[in-house]
Amino acid sequence: MTPNRRDVLRLGLGALAAASVPQHLFAAEAKKIPLFLQMYSVRKTFQAEPERVMAAVAAMGYDGVEYVQPRDVRKLRKMQDDNGLKCNGSHLSVGDIIDPEKFKQTIENHHILGGKFMICSWMDMKSKEVCIENAKKFSEAAELAAKEGLFVGYHAHGHDFQKMDGDLTAWEVFADNSTPAVLLQMDTSNCTDDPYRLVAKYPGRGKTIHLKETGNKIMGDGTIDWKRFWNICETVGGVQTYTIEYESSDDPEGGCAKCAKYYRAHHG
Repeated sequence: MTPNRRDVLRLGLGALAAASVPQHLFAAEAKKIPLFLQMYSVRKTFQAEPERVMAAVAAMGYDGVEYVQPRDVRKLRKMQDDNGLKCNGSHLSVGDIIDPEKFKQTIENHHILGGKFMICSWMDMKSKEVCIENAKKFSEAAELAAKEGLFVGYHAHGHDFQKMDGDLTAWEVFADNSTPAVLLQMDTSNCTDDPYRLVAKYPGRGKTIHLKETGNKIMGDGTIDWKRFWNICETVGGVQTYTIEYESSDDPEGGCAKCAKYYRAHHG
């Protein structure tokens, strides 16, 4: 494929690199990427029966878990170890990352859990100025995290894809004004723009990615082109872990198990 100047301006070098990789190469050389479950998916039963649900997650075929603002981290670590599970990291509040005292505790918690990705789950992105200020604070936190062998990042939600600077989304303004050390955890369902384009646009910053089917459906029952998306994540995005998030209230544990089965059958 030979891109013209218009292609370069529209897609960026990262996207072009992903687009130029033949699909058959991906199919033959799919990487073994660890699969985690975002425990928000089973939050009600996990709160009521933590030991049983942790064991159930392991039985579903997940390699580990990702938490939401974890507490009692030593207890959580014991349950992980008892079931042969790893920790991907956690979804956190803005304050858990940008407040210096809270951030110290966040780092300590993740050392105990063994998770390296400290991801802000949601924050205000109402203006270009706010996005730039957030980017500065996250860049500072990412520098501190790196000294501990950890990472700081931001998780995608629908409001992050509003246009606010010409053709740029809030997600892009934040990304463009933060250092490459700040991770961009794409969520394939929450993205109202183009998740393929946006992962490819920021090479190496998609070390941890959320796999969520459109319409809160089981993976494979929606509109995501998973082969195409995995290809981009693994050739350009720098992915190290995938995390499934299943938000339907219809049999959450059964849905999570089906999503894991789909991933194992189609990704390898």
